[in-house]
Amino acid sequence: MRNESAKREMSAKRRVRGGMPGFGTLASELDKLEARVLFAVAPLPPVVSITQVTGEAWEAAPSTHPGVLRLTRTGSTATALTVTLGIQGTAVAGTNYKLTGPNGNIVVFNGLAQVTIPIGAASADITIVPLEDNTANGPLTVQVIVA
Repeated sequence: MRNESAKREMSAKRRVRGGMPGFGTLASELDKLEARVLFAVAPLPPVVSITQVTGEAWEAAPSTHPGVLRLTRTGSTATALTVTLGIQGTAVAGTNYKLTGPNGNIVVFNGLAQVTIPIGAASADITIVPLEDNTANGPLTVQVIVA
């Protein structure tokens, strides 16, 4: 009798540990589903900030003094990142100044410009180059924001 009781107890322990028939398969399928969901989560988009590197830019014959802004991004640098900028102010692009970046001249059209932070780089500099126009101007402004 004692032997019979021990067998029933052992059988009950196996059921508790092993669970219901097929439960191990269900748990395995749930683990696979959970893994698929985890891999489907996209990384957060990079955050881009802009800072002033040099204070002012000016034109003064015979030379000019450019201003420099720096775009800095967070996250992976494994791919290039194109950033759209809003450009405004009292100075006129192409008349009073031009913008240059890592890939040369930056075109300003309808108050917008695009700059690409290259692969492997966490930042890119934008240079505001005053253009000598032989005209006496008051102070002019160029405001650049990440759009």
